Amino acid sequence: MTIQPLRSLPENHQGQDFVVGDIHGCYGTVMQQLSEAGFDPRVDRLLCVGDLVDRGPASARCLQLVHEPWFHAVWGNHEDLMLRALHASPRSSDYRLWMLNGGDWAQGADPRTLAEAIRSHAASASLAMEVPVDGQRVGLVHAEVPGNDWGAWSSRLSPEDREQAIWGRSTIMEVLRGHPAPPVTGIDLVFFGHTPLTSPVRLSNRVYLDTGAGYPGGEPIVLKLAHALSQRFDSTPAPFRPRR
Repeated sequence: MTIQPLRSLPENHQGQDFVVGDIHGCYGTVMQQLSEAGFDPRVDRLLCVGDLVDRGPASARCLQLVHEPWFHAVWGNHEDLMLRALHASPRSSDYRLWMLNGGDWAQGADPRTLAEAIRSHAASASLAMEVPVDGQRVGLVHAEVPGNDWGAWSSRLSPEDREQAIWGRSTIMEVLRGHPAPPVTGIDLVFFGHTPLTSPVRLSNRVYLDTGAGYPGGEPIVLKLAHALSQRFDSTPAPFRPRR
């Protein structure tokens, strides 16, 4: 299936928007953080940078979040792994790759039910999301923005661009090697996931939110989006190491 490039949400004038990094099956942790933050599902929204499933204890429940009117997520590489695996045979390399990357939660479940759930998500998901907040344009994408240009979503994306949006790590890896991160042009701020770090990090107009959810010692992090626009984040990323 081809995932649509960009989804634009209207500004939330009735409540607050929250943003969460990779969830990876940690449903209870996310719900607890939302409750502590006073989240009201009648007027508030939760925006996610993708990777709802795998590794954590409640991947199936997290996948059902896409049916909640207050929840909005971009497409992550673990959703992509799941979709590819369930369109292949259990003996295929795609299926084995999914199992090796946290998909073992699906063993024993009805594969037809899982396939229907991930196809339903794919039909409405997007590679990127944009929302206005307090006069700023805020974007979400799982891994990378092709060409570091937010305008790329409005043109015809190549297969390589799509893979980069879901799987790319070139920018954060260059930063870990000591190089500066280029800004994403055409947008005020972009939230990313995909690469587990010890804490949220801001690099130029990029905020990386994957904090090791689903791994021992890691958990997803929920932030109020309006606060995150001016929040002081760490500027020196450190790779997350699962607790032994």
